[in-house]
Amino acid sequence: MNDLTTIGIVALVLGFLVLLVAAGFWRLVVALVAAALIAAGTAAGVGWVTWRVASSVITGGGEWRGLGPLVVGVIATGVVFLVVFVVTLIVIGVTKRGIFRRSPASRVALGVSALLFAGGMGAFVLDTPEHASTTRLVRRLGDGGASPEDEQELVRRGPAALPVLLAELHRHPYSRDDDFAPGQVPPLLHLLGQLGGADANAELHRWLDADVDAGIRVAAVTALATLGDRSVEPKIVQFLAKNDGQWSWQRPQLLKALGLLKAAGQVGTIRQLVAQQPPFTPPHLTTAGVAALVAIGTDEAWTAIAELSAHKEKSRRIEVLTALQNHPGPRAVAVLAKALDDPEASVRESAFWAMRRAAPELAGVVPSDWNEENGKKMRDAAMKLRGKTE
Repeated sequence: MNDLTTIGIVALVLGFLVLLVAAGFWRLVVALVAAALIAAGTAAGVGWVTWRVASSVITGGGEWRGLGPLVVGVIATGVVFLVVFVVTLIVIGVTKRGIFRRSPASRVALGVSALLFAGGMGAFVLDTPEHASTTRLVRRLGDGGASPEDEQELVRRGPAALPVLLAELHRHPYSRDDDFAPGQVPPLLHLLGQLGGADANAELHRWLDADVDAGIRVAAVTALATLGDRSVEPKIVQFLAKNDGQWSWQRPQLLKALGLLKAAGQVGTIRQLVAQQPPFTPPHLTTAGVAALVAIGTDEAWTAIAELSAHKEKSRRIEVLTALQNHPGPRAVAVLAKALDDPEASVRESAFWAMRRAAPELAGVVPSDWNEENGKKMRDAAMKLRGKTE
């Protein structure tokens, strides 16, 4: 939550309470504040104890080991706050029956309430992308709190946003030895790739050549590929050849960069990476590889896709066919139609569902339930469709 949004919420809550005072219900306001304070103190204590207990109980590995106790603690805190707040308010109402007694109205309090409401609404308005300053939007982007609308607004501002963006990037060192969060930089580099220009290109090359986290260098090379800078193609191939953990996780993004460059000379590299994955690994690399080959779009690229769809590993064939459903068109239909004759039933079924998404015009021709008969109907309909488009 952004700081202006927080200020706006606080101002509106205070405005509501002051409005109650202005209407003469100051005793009710005192009761509400007292109940909130008691509930907050109780919930904080219970939440802390719950977090400590959950930390000792949840001992498994992975992210849940650290995240699980936090989630349990937050849920416990919220539930306890609501229960204690309501119970305390009921107790105060029963024991102090005068809390709903109305006192004379206050014009001063009414004026203060109006100012608070106006300030709260003003904070919300100033925090919208259209009215926020470029500095605020860029900072929000680097802190991970930006919305898609924020980024779109920065792109709309174009060259006017570039000096602010460069100044924000210069706040971060170019070395992995310095203390900064690597996640803050890639969104800013991505925006540079959308803005373009000589200064943006130079800044991206500085980050690409810096001794920083792999994710940052890949973000830089992807932004340069977005700008059509073909000089980074050898660097992408070099990064793809790295086998340590942090680089292997970046391979899907690197394949995307090759697709952005339409690097026809790297079809073999992409095909080899996808084909040589160990069986049953996550399909992200296959999905990215197929997308890159489709983006390249040459006959060689589609031949590579066809070869991958006939891979010896059944799981790899299914991954390729599933990825093709995101790229409708006659050439995808041709590959999927051939896969409907695959010797494995699970592959044929995957081709059937992928075909329904890649060629939606066939959805009304073939029943939506998978079986072998419908698979044959889908293949025949796809062949007819190919004949009309060729």
